[in-house]
Amino acid sequence: MIHFLQRLRVDRPGILFGLAGLILLVLAPLVSNARAASSARRVALTALVSVENSGDEPASAYYFRLTVPVADHPQQRLVGIDYATEGPVARKRHKNGLDEYLEFAMTVPARSTIRREVTFVLDVAPYDIPAVAARAPENAGGRHFLEPSPLVESDAPEVRAIARELMARHGTPDDRARAAYDYSRTMLRFRNEADNHGAVYALQTGGGDCTEYASVFAALSRAMGIPARLTAEFLFSRGEGSFGQPNHHAAEAFIGGRWLPVDPNLALDPSFGYGYGFGGEDKIVLRREGAWVWDSRSQTRSPNMKARVRWSLRTLSTTAK
Repeated sequence: MIHFLQRLRVDRPGILFGLAGLILLVLAPLVSNARAASSARRVALTALVSVENSGDEPASAYYFRLTVPVADHPQQRLVGIDYATEGPVARKRHKNGLDEYLEFAMTVPARSTIRREVTFVLDVAPYDIPAVAARAPENAGGRHFLEPSPLVESDAPEVRAIARELMARHGTPDDRARAAYDYSRTMLRFRNEADNHGAVYALQTGGGDCTEYASVFAALSRAMGIPARLTAEFLFSRGEGSFGQPNHHAAEAFIGGRWLPVDPNLALDPSFGYGYGFGGEDKIVLRREGAWVWDSRSQTRSPNMKARVRWSLRTLSTTAK
């Protein structure tokens, strides 16, 4: 993914930067302290769904599935879901055991297009490590987030070599996770990527964008025995945005019985206000690793069916913290 420092309306993420690592180390605590004066937002994330049947026969058993934004992240709270539909809607859980999705059952007449609008209302607010630690204990997710996965190749020789060096210098899980975060943040060179590559690619080439930064952090964490997972998010500003898909990747590590949000890519620019265990109100976390954004299926497997989703976001209200 690709993200731009100007926070443009883009479909893929990354972040341009020109600050030296030493300056970042000095500025990051100042930004963390300044978050206390930040504001919380109530936002509406709307999915505009179009399902087209270009064939001559109706699709009578068509199912469209749309992921529900994460409800248990320390940054956000899902307030409600607003939609209008003629067919039944079921709320189900992804195979990762964490995230949920809505499944719409519909009949799509021949040579026609059905449109649905689904709006998720969320409260988004700044958070920090003490706020995360105050939450109820969470589930580490078994061994799933300790094992290698696409983009997070924690068993690769390149990853294991760095992990051994970090473990030799740091003893506690928190210190090791912070070291993985610092490595990803300071040792990689940012560049826009057209595709998602992952940790091995980033270490072999020396850089990447937000996907590679998050993947290196997660891979190093897993190689050191710390559960970690990727997150897919909408990064926005000025209370609005338009997206074809989530435009940012970050990560979470399981530290002290809670999942701690970590964003080594946005930490390159302290003005974003995100880093190791702290963040602002300029994101919506849509899903964690192992869940898709949207999906569709038809019992007839007709090649004439085509689905599209366009996301938009607007601020409903802002409250001073």
